[in-house]
Amino acid sequence: MGRLVVLALLTLLGLLPGLASAQTWHEKTSTHFRVFYQQHPAFANATLQHAEFYYRQIQLDLGLTHVVQREQRPWLWEQRCQIYLYPDRLTYQQATGAPAWSGGFVKHRQRLIYSYMGADTFLEQILPHELAHILFREFVGSDNPRIPRWLDEGVAQYAEEGRRAASSGTMQHWLTQDVYIPLAQLQTLRLGHAAHGAAQVFYIQAATLVHFFITVYGPRRFLDFCSNLRDGYTLERALSFATGSSLSSLDALEDAWRAFLLSDP
Repeated sequence: MGRLVVLALLTLLGLLPGLASAQTWHEKTSTHFRVFYQQHPAFANATLQHAEFYYRQIQLDLGLTHVVQREQRPWLWEQRCQIYLYPDRLTYQQATGAPAWSGGFVKHRQRLIYSYMGADTFLEQILPHELAHILFREFVGSDNPRIPRWLDEGVAQYAEEGRRAASSGTMQHWLTQDVYIPLAQLQTLRLGHAAHGAAQVFYIQAATLVHFFITVYGPRRFLDFCSNLRDGYTLERALSFATGSSLSSLDALEDAWRAFLLSDP
């Protein structure tokens, strides 16, 4: 079966949005990834190299390297993560329906990532962000309602190494002005209805919450926290068991996170 026929079938199955294009799609592969592109093979090679590095680093940062992940399909052969790089922003938007501000998006259940050539900070931020979404969701459960949005987004931003220090500095400054979202509200904030300023605070705050937990308690206890949520614990019970009862409520987490950031010189 020819490659274009395969791509057409994937489109019909809803796995590959809008690949209508006059150009031929080419493919490069590595152990865990398949990159589809139309132009600039050197950038496709760079994408493969970065993806393999992030695949290992994200699991190391989150403590997933020695964990047996139930029901996870190995990222090999036809199960490899697929990355589609459209030739430009307009083609990407027309093919996927992505908003104008979007530089990429993910379908974590299918291990699919979409972006375009020339997307700002694709290799440094967008790629690790979307990969972290996939790896994290495969560990805690794709449809797990106990995983708060801030935790999912915080993990994805934590994977963007360059953002960690910047997020902490920004959040620290905001906290000195008492600008933040109480955790009880962060749990229920609907981003689709939030103002731009609130959404910005949400993402920065989410990133710093994950950074705080991993820095203070270490990847092992953070993994315990996520495992507890995966296995059916409530958020507060998961916190309590993972931290030896030092954090037994959202209020305790919020107070400890604030103190951590405000004590950082």
